[in-house]
Amino acid sequence: MDSDKLLPEIRYDEAMLRLCGNINLYKKLLKKFNVMETVDKMVGLVKADRFAEAAAEAHALVGAAYNLALPLLALAARSFESVVLSGKPASGESEALERAAEAVSIKIGFLLKTCEADG
Repeated sequence: MDSDKLLPEIRYDEAMLRLCGNINLYKKLLKKFNVMETVDKMVGLVKADRFAEAAAEAHALVGAAYNLALPLLALAARSFESVVLSGKPASGESEALERAAEAVSIKIGFLLKTCEADG
């Protein structure tokens, strides 16, 4: 599957290298990865002025996104984390993170459906 060109939000080939080609494990991990819930929680923490907690959640999301080969999401989460650590509201970064999360969520759904159709 040459999805790196079709789905730039997901580096499928990189994920397969990380997981020794285990597509079933990748599908399982992606199904459990609820990016929208995580991002909503992070944005809510910032709105409640709980910056340290929001930064910790963002840091965890950066790691998870890189491990799942989701670089667009990882970069947006890293930017969000950086701004939140400085004690700023991160409104622009929140919007960028939400957009990245939505794009990645859609592409994950597409990838999972494609994998099911392929067998």
